[in-house]
Amino acid sequence: IVLGGWGNSASVLRDTLQGQAVAEYSGSVLSSTESRPFWISYSSDNTAATTVITVGKGHTPEDSSSVIMTYAFPSHRLVTDYSFSTGWGSSGEWSCHTPVVVEGDDDTTTTTTACDGSCSSQTTSSTYQYTKRNCFPSSGFLFINVKATNDAHISLSNDETWDTNNRYEIVLGGWGNSASVLRDTLQGQAVAEYSGSVLSSTESRPFWISYSSDNTAATTVITVGKGHTPEDSSSVIMTYAFPFHRLVTDCSFSTGWGSSGEWSC
Repeated sequence: IVLGGWGNSASVLRDTLQGQAVAEYSGSVLSSTESRPFWISYSSDNTAATTVITVGKGHTPEDSSSVIMTYAFPSHRLVTDYSFSTGWGSSGEWSCHTPVVVEGDDDTTTTTTACDGSCSSQTTSSTYQYTKRNCFPSSGFLFINVKATNDAHISLSNDETWDTNNRYEIVLGGWGNSASVLRDTLQGQAVAEYSGSVLSSTESRPFWISYSSDNTAATTVITVGKGHTPEDSSSVIMTYAFPFHRLVTDCSFSTGWGSSGEWSC
């Protein structure tokens, strides 16, 4: 599968490496400034001896309008592995998600999806409630994709009892997707704010969150940015140095106020 070949003007599906193109999509699909989500499906029918591969934009394969290429290969070829490459003057940054469906924690939460490795996917309902805990990466950086109309909330903590007053909260696209804030507690004081639309109900949007804590200085710095490139200072939308030390080992997600959400991290 080639995404954004020929100067990001076309994408193709091939039968072998550098082989014949059996399906093609015309148009730009990649970006050098933000991470773009895609999905790939594979199905093989031993009886019919065919293999169908489909490629789409976003992370919602159930949306047929997201398909950009599909082809039924007239032969059976088992797929168990995948690998990535860039070239022709371009480097790349990749993250991948391989979902395994598990049941939600209670009937207020729709089915969640846990992934192998460091990836995880989750769906949140239109009720404001944090119900699933995820490990915050030891690297201090969390990369997420979220599709929601408004009010995508992220909670950061290490408290086993989930004390409301012991959690930072990030709100993306609150107030009808008009503003985002960083809070010192759940539903607490806003210490940093960004004005403008950041979410989409039709596509998954990428964000990054960094956490650093200096035990000596007793401060905690949390920064939020658009995209998946924290080294790009222009992507920052909110940052704040909290005047106290609070360890972050967990993160959890919620939507609400009429919006459900699809997350991957």
